[in-house]
Amino acid sequence: MDVPEQNLRESDPLMLAPRRRERRRGVEQLTGVLARGVGDRLDSWSMRAGFEEALRSALALRTVQLRDAGTKWAAPSDGPAGVTSLAFDVASTVPGARGLLTVTCEPGRRLDEWDYQALETSAEIAALVLEIERRRLQSDRAAPSSALKPRRDGATPLIGSTPVMAALRARIERVAGT
Repeated sequence: MDVPEQNLRESDPLMLAPRRRERRRGVEQLTGVLARGVGDRLDSWSMRAGFEEALRSALALRTVQLRDAGTKWAAPSDGPAGVTSLAFDVASTVPGARGLLTVTCEPGRRLDEWDYQALETSAEIAALVLEIERRRLQSDRAAPSSALKPRRDGATPLIGSTPVMAALRARIERVAGT
């Protein structure tokens, strides 16, 4: 038995519901912020703040906080009545160094299934943010400071020990210092 396409659309409530494109744009903004942060080599705090702000605006949340679970800073205290607070574990490659993604909603705001799914996915993305922070911190610690690097003598390629060559090197160094 064939049902006309028009009747099928009218009887199916999912077919009548408009697509919520603005929700997908929020996820695009979130990943875009992170991609720019990696590409522009933003400092770790800027990347974390960008992640938090993009997630906050994408899901219309009151607050978003990404932190290392072992940090000495306390989680935000409970807010006014009617405010929903959620915390999501953030995975880590370092044993015992898990993170925590804490979000609060405006009073009366109800999260739907899509919001929960987006928050769970965001907790996974947050793991990448924390891992990038850790790797950059390790890299910065391992790289020798520019102040400790020996000063390179720009005249080194000039070879010769004659008085003329020594005078030439001295003159080049004197001019380079001005």
